[in-house]
Amino acid sequence: MAIAMANAGDEARPIPLPPLREELNLHPAPPDHHGAPRWTLEDPDGYFLLSDALDMANLQDRSFALARWHLRETLFGLGEPVPEELPGRLRRFLILYAYGVWIYRFFLFLGIFLFAVEIVWFIGLPIWRELTEWSKRRSGLRFNRATLRTGLLALAGLALALMPWGGSVRAPALLRAAQQAGFYAPAGARLAVLPQSGAMVKAGDPLYRLDDPNLAHRLASTERERARLRWQNSFLTMDRASAASLRIVRIVREDYPPPRPSKPP
Repeated sequence: MAIAMANAGDEARPIPLPPLREELNLHPAPPDHHGAPRWTLEDPDGYFLLSDALDMANLQDRSFALARWHLRETLFGLGEPVPEELPGRLRRFLILYAYGVWIYRFFLFLGIFLFAVEIVWFIGLPIWRELTEWSKRRSGLRFNRATLRTGLLALAGLALALMPWGGSVRAPALLRAAQQAGFYAPAGARLAVLPQSGAMVKAGDPLYRLDDPNLAHRLASTERERARLRWQNSFLTMDRASAASLRIVRIVREDYPPPRPSKPP
């Protein structure tokens, strides 16, 4: 059984656990067959999962350093020492990982650059050329029905763009508190007590209670064993008392022998 207590001094203050990385997301998952809560850890790009699987911190910087060294040695053969001594298989994997990241980023940013070029060339440049032609014909503009209609449409569009519109958008979201603290049970447990939403608590009040069915079963077994031993001990006490009483009777009989029967006359 584990109980999370509110802060009430140094003795009751729980040890803060390190928060999750900002890139990671923790989502509640369906409870297991014992009713214990579970969570799902989401890593959007898998970088930290790979780093944890390899047990290697700063995976990107270290792999990039090895890839740069490998590239220089392949192109120029400078004979420089390896930036970091690692097993051969792991070093080759990190070099291939760095090359793959470089290729992926090259095509990613190349696509962004080509998209920007297309926006400028096919949309921005024709609009600019048309606006230039309008400026050349400013002297020929006259107030007429067409210009009035165009002006009204421009004002209506500007008003629509600047006017605040009311409305709502429904989308799934995750609400998080500004300050969070994670609590982890030392063993599999079931959430037995949960405070109500919005309830006021004081320092020292129990917030959560986790019940361990296995621990409760072991505690009940221990209590039964204690009862059995207590029952056996009561019999041993009765045997000792009986033996002591028999010894006292024997001593009394030895000190005071029974009278001998008198001979008949």
